[in-house]
Amino acid sequence: MAVDEEGRRHPIEEGAALEGERVLLDVAGPHAEVARAVGGARRDWVGILSRRGREGIVTPYRDDAKWELRIPRGANRGARPGDVVVAVADAARPARGRHAGRARAAPSARVVEVLG
Repeated sequence: MAVDEEGRRHPIEEGAALEGERVLLDVAGPHAEVARAVGGARRDWVGILSRRGREGIVTPYRDDAKWELRIPRGANRGARPGDVVVAVADAARPARGRHAGRARAAPSARVVEVLG
């Protein structure tokens, strides 16, 4: 659902934009198509897998930003430390154990592709 600046709601195709993205709509009658989406959350992250204790950690690959994602055991899709991977944050898996309650705990994620 997209809401325009006048507060009107427009149904849009599921997956056309991420939560929180600003969109440019092409409105045709009661329906709208997303012409362009910017901002909002990232869908996937490309980084280098390393290990920290029993978990994997994905950190930036050719990215000046400072971020990291925790990869629980069994969510690395066969990737090994040093591999470049594509990871997707897993909103259904909040930080647990020693990570729970930390203000800056890295979000949990899963590897969806091993690039090499």
